[in-house]
Amino acid sequence: MDRASTRSSQLRRATLVAAGVLVFVAAPACADLGRLFFTPQQRAELDKRRVNPVVVQENVVQESAVTLNGYVRRSDGRTTTWVNGVPRYDSPGARNDGRVVVREPGGQVPLKVGETADLVSGGVRSALGDGTVRAVPTAPPR
Repeated sequence: MDRASTRSSQLRRATLVAAGVLVFVAAPACADLGRLFFTPQQRAELDKRRVNPVVVQENVVQESAVTLNGYVRRSDGRTTTWVNGVPRYDSPGARNDGRVVVREPGGQVPLKVGETADLVSGGVRSALGDGTVRAVPTAPPR
């Protein structure tokens, strides 16, 4: 073997040993890390809400405009729909065209996320306005 290949194999061996030492040294430090963002009490509260979602009973105010802010379907089949910023749990599913039927006292309307329906006139408008996005070029930096 020549000198370069011997040196290369020694360097590889030293790197592997250093990586092994780091794994054994870092493992106990990470073991007590746990979950980063919530206290045990907060995690217990979140787990409890997942099993039994809190149904918010509000004073119902008849609004003429209804906005679909978001829609989530979890892997277990349960859904949450945000209408006018308020979550609704186990709401009807989305259709194939991406629309969700929003049921309101004034009627029901199929909406896509970001659309707003006027229940009085029956019109639907998108958050994008005319539905197009235009990029305006800027001058190159000097």
